[in-house]
Amino acid sequence: MTTLDIVIPAHEKDFAVLEHAVRGVLRYVQPFGRICVVSKQRFDWQGGPVEWVPEPSNSVLPSLEQVRARWSAEHGDASRAGWIYQQILKLGAGTYIDGLSPSYLVIDSDVIFLRSVYLAPEDGARFPYSVAFEYHEPYREAYQRLVGEYPTTGYSLTAHHMVYDRALLSELMREIEQRHEKSWPEAYLDVVDYQQGSSISEMDVYGWWVLDRHPELATRRQLVWRDTHVVPGALGRAMLARDCHFAAAHAWMRQPRWLRFSSAAVQLMREVRADLAWRRACGPFTR
Repeated sequence: MTTLDIVIPAHEKDFAVLEHAVRGVLRYVQPFGRICVVSKQRFDWQGGPVEWVPEPSNSVLPSLEQVRARWSAEHGDASRAGWIYQQILKLGAGTYIDGLSPSYLVIDSDVIFLRSVYLAPEDGARFPYSVAFEYHEPYREAYQRLVGEYPTTGYSLTAHHMVYDRALLSELMREIEQRHEKSWPEAYLDVVDYQQGSSISEMDVYGWWVLDRHPELATRRQLVWRDTHVVPGALGRAMLARDCHFAAAHAWMRQPRWLRFSSAAVQLMREVRADLAWRRACGPFTR
């Protein structure tokens, strides 16, 4: 059985939901070897094959400060630099995580698995993937700038998780470096549209490239998920698990529970008032 190391880049602001993410992996994802949490701030976990990996300080990958400086020089507002930096951390995990498995699973730090999933490549299918039902043209344009052609795939693969094959990644990186005559991280930063908040996706870049260059190695293994406004508790997870493999509690979507409940209460009052107004205007409903 092939085991996957799991890589989770994280920021300390997400540590609270990250605990739920790690717990979900431990309960439901098979088979895995270890969970590597990559962050600047130390992440401690008591028990289990969970280890903290500090953000790399080698010269192979750019630092967050370098990405931020590049963004500032191009546009001025570098608030999205961390979003690009974590993409590079995912693609370049093999350069700074010792002994990383030949294939590894990356999940976003706000992904909470809800029921059992088996994600290891098997039977020659080295790229199991899920489809995301969205279309974002800037991602396709960035792919074209990076590899020289538009993707033949008409859908997104940015599905909050992805299995990366290190040998295929190396082939992709060599192709990028030969085309741009510079290191792949430098080329990656070159094709970012710094006027756009979201202009490139590492999951789409790798996934589209595999489907374009090695379609025989890919198999669709569709997972179902739901984006949530709150980190689901035990009851919420149980209800979501009926239909979904995981929930994604995005930081930009998350709201305090009291705000969610108060908003629901306000909406309920609006519904009641509308119903009463309708009854006064039309009289009681009769068959």
